[in-house]
Amino acid sequence: MEQVKWTTALWRFLRPALIAVGIVVVGAALSFLVAGEFSFQAYGDRLFWGGIGVGMLGGFAVVASLGAYSTLGTPSVLTAPGDARIAHSRVAEYLETNSRRYGFTMRMIVAGVLCIGLSALVNVLAG
Repeated sequence: MEQVKWTTALWRFLRPALIAVGIVVVGAALSFLVAGEFSFQAYGDRLFWGGIGVGMLGGFAVVASLGAYSTLGTPSVLTAPGDARIAHSRVAEYLETNSRRYGFTMRMIVAGVLCIGLSALVNVLAG
């Protein structure tokens, strides 16, 4: 029972990353329809740059959340007794938003690393 939960959580984490890798792989292949003649060296290079782009997409999420933990969206001064309850719910809401944002970042970094690894594999096999 414990292992089923672990593998399900791993699949939920990796599924979006694998979808992003699939998009990069197909996009790199389709780019040859526009650019011209296919070669494995060029395909590996396009996979590499696609992986860099996907990783940068995850980096943009980090930049977007840089100040999110400094205030957590709460006012600095609580003036009424009811403000504490509102602040508590607001903090929980912002923490959930930030955890989703960092989850996206980690998925995109994993997708970028997988694309770069595929690029290296294609270049090694192409010889």
